[in-house]
Amino acid sequence: MLKPSEMISCSREQRNSKEGTAQHSARLTSSLSSDVQLARQVEQALRSRGYRCLHQIKVHVHEELVILGGCVHSYYLKQLAQEAVMALPGNHCVHNNVEVIQRQ
Repeated sequence: MLKPSEMISCSREQRNSKEGTAQHSARLTSSLSSDVQLARQVEQALRSRGYRCLHQIKVHVHEELVILGGCVHSYYLKQLAQEAVMALPGNHCVHNNVEVIQRQ
């Protein structure tokens, strides 16, 4: 996967050459398509848990880092969302930014 530091540290010759540009573009395209695929898998995993509130969780993926956001009404549901992501095959990380808001 392409790291942000790799994008910045490209040499001028590599950026200007057609081959360097093509390789860079191919890596970005590959990374983007795998991120989109992983995001779809995460959304499906959340929907399959059977809790309607998990459908509302926002999913962002960047270079195999899954970021969950939104609100749920219990720590159990927050943990369930994280476990749904961790159960997926592959080598990815999760940042669980889901907030727990108690019902009043």
